[in-house]
Amino acid sequence: MIRRLVVVCSLFMFVSSGWGSEVSPGQFSFRWENERCWLEANQAPANEILKYVSEATGIPIALAPGQDVRVTLSLADRDLEKLVNSISAGSAITYLQDPATGACRIDKIRIASSVNSATKNEQLRELVVAQNRLDEKLSSKPAPPVRYTGIGARVTLNDDRQGLWLSPVTKNAPAAKAGISAGDLVLAIDGKSVREFGGLGDIVAAIQGPANTQVRLKLRKPDGTEVVKNVTREWLDYASTPQ
Repeated sequence: MIRRLVVVCSLFMFVSSGWGSEVSPGQFSFRWENERCWLEANQAPANEILKYVSEATGIPIALAPGQDVRVTLSLADRDLEKLVNSISAGSAITYLQDPATGACRIDKIRIASSVNSATKNEQLRELVVAQNRLDEKLSSKPAPPVRYTGIGARVTLNDDRQGLWLSPVTKNAPAAKAGISAGDLVLAIDGKSVREFGGLGDIVAAIQGPANTQVRLKLRKPDGTEVVKNVTREWLDYASTPQ
């Protein structure tokens, strides 16, 4: 079952005399309302800001150990992705999709470390594969199935947002049957580069479609080779897809 994020609109942090006033050096103010963010920071430690943002929003944020960056920033009425990337550019954001509505929401955030982009992408690929293996081992109480059409895969944008990883939800999912494995990077969908899409919602919509139709995916395998896979969309039961 998709977890619902409950926004407590009164959950603010004020370390200054009032919202909009100048904060003292080393301090910050954060406000979270209707899934929008307001932040005033004056040379405040990035990790302290992100830790509080995680607590306020209920979204797990994995901090970069030893990060001692200080942030001076003023943002108003922004989404969480923009706030996080303003503090730590290149952070990896994992999304979950509601199969009933197609809506996407943030599941977790992994703050970028000081390593280069290629290393960060490889670390995130390993995280995707590890999570997929863990999911295969875990069992949970069955939830009422939700019928939808698609290829049966989780999606995670890579570090530079130039591609996304697919993780088949089961070995019998259309994605798995087409030869897609956890850690394969999708570069293009039906001939359109991933970077040309407006956002994750548009990407998901392009992958989904009527049952018994095909979507053409250009992939990069972990060894660097590029292949094209035609995946046939099927009717699926979310949370009860056959193992």
